[in-house]
Amino acid sequence: MCGIFGAIEKSNQGLSDLKIELLQKSIQHRGPDGNGFYKFNNFAVFGNVRLAIVDRSLGQQPIFDDTGDWGIVYNGEVYNHSELRERLIAKGWSFKTKSDTEVVLKHFIASGVDGIKDLNGMFSFCIWNIKKNEYFIARDRLGIKPLYIYEDVGRFIFSSELKTIAQYPGVNLELNPLGIQDNLYFRYNPAPHTIYKNVTKLDPGTYLHFKGTNYTRWPFWNVSNHGPFKKFESEAEAVRELDVLLEKAIKSQLMGEVPVGVLLSGGLDSSTISYYIHKFGQDLKTFNIGFKELNEFEFSRAVAKKFGLQHYELETSVDELIANYEGILESIDEPIADPACFPLFILAKELKKHVTVVLSGEGGDELFGGYNQYVNILKKFDASTTVDDRYNAFIENSFYFTDVNHYMNQKMLPKDYLRFKKYFYEAPILSMNIYDLVTWMPDNLMMKADKTLMYHSLEGRFPFLDNDLLDFSFRLPEKMKINDSLITKYILRKLVEPNLPKSVLERPKMGFSVPVPELLTKLGDRVNTAFESPNQQLKEIVNWNYFEQMKNNFFKSNDHSNALKLWNFFILNEKINQYDNYSRVAKPTFAQAEI
Repeated sequence: MCGIFGAIEKSNQGLSDLKIELLQKSIQHRGPDGNGFYKFNNFAVFGNVRLAIVDRSLGQQPIFDDTGDWGIVYNGEVYNHSELRERLIAKGWSFKTKSDTEVVLKHFIASGVDGIKDLNGMFSFCIWNIKKNEYFIARDRLGIKPLYIYEDVGRFIFSSELKTIAQYPGVNLELNPLGIQDNLYFRYNPAPHTIYKNVTKLDPGTYLHFKGTNYTRWPFWNVSNHGPFKKFESEAEAVRELDVLLEKAIKSQLMGEVPVGVLLSGGLDSSTISYYIHKFGQDLKTFNIGFKELNEFEFSRAVAKKFGLQHYELETSVDELIANYEGILESIDEPIADPACFPLFILAKELKKHVTVVLSGEGGDELFGGYNQYVNILKKFDASTTVDDRYNAFIENSFYFTDVNHYMNQKMLPKDYLRFKKYFYEAPILSMNIYDLVTWMPDNLMMKADKTLMYHSLEGRFPFLDNDLLDFSFRLPEKMKINDSLITKYILRKLVEPNLPKSVLERPKMGFSVPVPELLTKLGDRVNTAFESPNQQLKEIVNWNYFEQMKNNFFKSNDHSNALKLWNFFILNEKINQYDNYSRVAKPTFAQAEI
């Protein structure tokens, strides 16, 4: 796991050592074990900071092929790299390292862009060919790993984090009304928009192909291109196939030369991972966090006890969350108004004392139909319900703010947040699964996990997002996800019910609930200060008085009905001000190692 960055200067300004250091330093927390870059003729640079996990001694980046013409900087893990390596060796390829980075490079050289879809894992990378003056930049199919892109007439910049771009000299941080609209609708920013006009996110499953300074954008995978539902001979056949796929996915994600742990909430997904860890004979540490008054400790304890796992519980409080506010705000990188970022930050600090890699259960709900809103929609509607009605009810149940255009100053601003409606069609559960897989999964859950964990130099892995499991879920009949009795994740429950504690199987879905009104109340002085000194760009885009009235209702009238919306706006304003205040020039603080 690493961070990557790059810059292509289109003008004659060139790339000074200071610019390169700013790029590298901005994401040093993602890779404290090493750094390196390759510089082309003073107009382009591609670099990496490394958290050493696989082939810790020889995996330093950039990595080049035997000719020296091809090179790569890479962030992520490809879990099937051993299989791909063996295929290449059989064709006459040789390797200098045991790292997956070298496999990704040589597989790309051998197979071209068509080979990207063979990579089973999480990644973003830049691969270049010096002689051809050609570059390729790609992001994994589900957007587990982030990649931000800045472009203006003079430069092109990419990085694993938005803060890299915000600190680069001469960039234009003009706000993007569509990005602000997205953020105030979703509470996060789905690709490709960010809050800045000149900054986008590379869409999941997409690559850019550069020839010189010109590029084209192409998908290598599309969530809509899935096969038809499979007619399993029996429920038992589906259970057997799921067992094989889960075992393979979880086992593959234990690779590496560092300590690995498990985030064990005691929910079905993390408990399933813990069962397989036990089945493999692995003695891994498990971790959970909660409030004294509200937690899931009884369930995680039951699982850890059943499987003999060394379990750590961390009890936190709102006061502790507030005490860590500055670090949390810095760590999330972009404005994500998910209050679960707060306890995850506290947990990450504890995790770092024990492990470098953690497995987590994200993806189980999206693949197998686990969210409460899915059940609510199925309860409310039948087969005769229109797609529009199902879509509108789903959005409402997902707590998105559909009235967003009422408080945008540009009343005729296109409703671009509707761009994901195209994923809703006749299959109701699959429609909701896919909608969440292209919005909530990459740009809330994965960004929250990536940024918070990597801020503490930790790697998160997500076995349920394995390529083969994803394909299996697309082929799975809807009744095997949520059955006629509205039992969620039905086929997963059938698989693990002989092995998990009854309390875990029968418990209601909970999630980590953070009291937003209490967070706002304890941050009251900061919230009020934010409204006293409004960000002028943001004030031009939104109806500031609307939010000021909401703030006054909260603090003066004790009206908490819009607490989440107020929190959303507060975090958005905080991150904009933070990047506005970033110094554009920093003094060098570590030695450069130019390759």
